Amino acid sequence: VTSSSVLQIGDNNRTYKVKICCINVDPLKDAQAADWLKLNLPRRSKVNILPKGYDDGTLISEVIKIRTSQDIAVEMVKLGFGEKNCDF
Repeated sequence: VTSSSVLQIGDNNRTYKVKICCINVDPLKDAQAADWLKLNLPRRSKVNILPKGYDDGTLISEVIKIRTSQDIAVEMVKLGFGEKNCDF
């Protein structure tokens, strides 16, 4: 977790900078959102990414936690960290 909406995801030999799509994080809750992500997606967490686009070296993607099938953006909106905004 590098910020409240950007993750670094790796496979066996590559790493990707991934922005969680479909959420605008409230700047006042930025630190809380980042802390929540670190708790729910600790290192070595397994996720599926569903790419939606690419922006300036960052993959924009839906992020789904594998064991729970939890859509991270949807959960963040439910917790009040931001609002849903999906242009894809």
